[in-house]
Amino acid sequence: MTKLSDLTGAYTLDPARTRIGFTARHTMASRVHGHFTSYDAHAYLDPETPANSTIDLTIHTHSLTTHNPQRDRQLLTHFLGLADHSAITLTSTGLRQRTPTTYTLTADLTIRGTIRPITLDVHYRPTTDGPHLKAALTVNRHDWHVNWNTATTLMVSPTVILELDAIATRRP
Repeated sequence: MTKLSDLTGAYTLDPARTRIGFTARHTMASRVHGHFTSYDAHAYLDPETPANSTIDLTIHTHSLTTHNPQRDRQLLTHFLGLADHSAITLTSTGLRQRTPTTYTLTADLTIRGTIRPITLDVHYRPTTDGPHLKAALTVNRHDWHVNWNTATTLMVSPTVILELDAIATRRP
């Protein structure tokens, strides 16, 4: 079993090998995929007291891309409220190991100024470059007031899958 003590230290995410993204269903059939290109990530893992481990992720909202400029403007302006909310944040509140390769993370997720507690499984795989981390979380966007108008309520599914696929590297 991989122990947290094997992972002791401070980490960040390698921008060349990290994807922070989302998938949303649009008009009942098609899916929209997007990701964020700018973020700050800091983690510290405490081997003696895993509950003291900390993970802080700040996603810079302006960096959203779906590779469709018109859609990006609508998402940034109307859904994410970029003018008033420049970041999406995740702040850990707990971490525990469930299996040799799975950790359960509890955290506060802030979107559009609304803070909600979340729980997600983070899958860990050791690599020579650092821990490979994968996680996905299905959220109801209405819980964070991510909406535009009545038409989008009907055309865009309320559930959105948030995705992380990352290589963590030790900070000096």
